[in-house]
Amino acid sequence: MTPPLVVLPARWASKRFPGKMLQMIQGKPLIIWTLIATQKWEGVEVVVATDDERILHVVQGAGYQGMMTPSDLPSGTDRVAWVARKKNHGGAVVNWQGDEPALDWRAAEKATGLLDRFDIGTLCAPYQGRIENENRVKVQMSDRGEAIAFGRRPIAPPHWEHIGLYACRAAALEKWVSAPPTPNERRFNLEQLRAMELGLRIGVAPIPSAPVGVNERSDIDRLPSLAKL
Repeated sequence: MTPPLVVLPARWASKRFPGKMLQMIQGKPLIIWTLIATQKWEGVEVVVATDDERILHVVQGAGYQGMMTPSDLPSGTDRVAWVARKKNHGGAVVNWQGDEPALDWRAAEKATGLLDRFDIGTLCAPYQGRIENENRVKVQMSDRGEAIAFGRRPIAPPHWEHIGLYACRAAALEKWVSAPPTPNERRFNLEQLRAMELGLRIGVAPIPSAPVGVNERSDIDRLPSLAKL
């Protein structure tokens, strides 16, 4: 079996935290910490997909693989698919966000294992905190572990928070990004709704707790000691 291709989309122009990929955190740029986390997953190829030469320079300078993607690609998923095409990769493709340095590689492997039964694999964790928080995406699953709804507003209990890592079959990823955004996707700003409306089946694997991602500057203080993970 072809080992998974792990792609880290890493753009400069984040709306809530511009330049965060190169933000120094605990002595290293954020993107380097995320790369360190991926290296614990043995046998996979890891590539940073970026639209900014500053990020590419730091990644390659640290000895990692990076690729410049076209600046007009609309999303991280499109950057991931672009790299998979350039690599002519026909196996599993994992979209591991560049701002997720605390994500455990075993969770990514667990999501990838779902591709035996589903087109896409992703993760969830028990929801903690205010359920009304629309910045945190919720997911509802069937008894078989298949996603049946994603939303920003509260949905039926039990309450699970969606963790935005995706493992995809190569053909499913291509079908996803080749279709235009759907009205529901535009309304809720959730690209996984497009995948579901295309008939792609999304499997969801629970993990014990949601890792801290760096969405805004205040998240830095919530990170664990990354060198000890």
